[in-house]
Amino acid sequence: VESEMLSSKASGLLSIVIASLAKMLSNSPDDLTKFMEIIIPSLSLLCASIISNEYIPIQVLVLQCLELATKHPHARNTAQREKEQVVAVLSALVDHPSSIIRHTAVQVRNVWYSTL
Repeated sequence: VESEMLSSKASGLLSIVIASLAKMLSNSPDDLTKFMEIIIPSLSLLCASIISNEYIPIQVLVLQCLELATKHPHARNTAQREKEQVVAVLSALVDHPSSIIRHTAVQVRNVWYSTL
């Protein structure tokens, strides 16, 4: 019971952090410019490591952040360097058990292909 409670708290915290990142990428991307070399690979790693259906809302947020990262005006070089890895992770998500994740992954993968 205690481990479930810790897992729930960690999941809630992760949701808040990812939602905050999405908000910042959307509203004030210039504040994140110097961190894009860390943000993009970290988001890619999160996408690859979250497999459970339990974390679908978090995974959708991570995918939204990856899409927003392509629109970041100063992240183009970083995004181009990470493109192959990100697209590979997104391609793997096309087989995810959740249709929401599959659909979102295809949408984000198309953005990564077409924008960069």
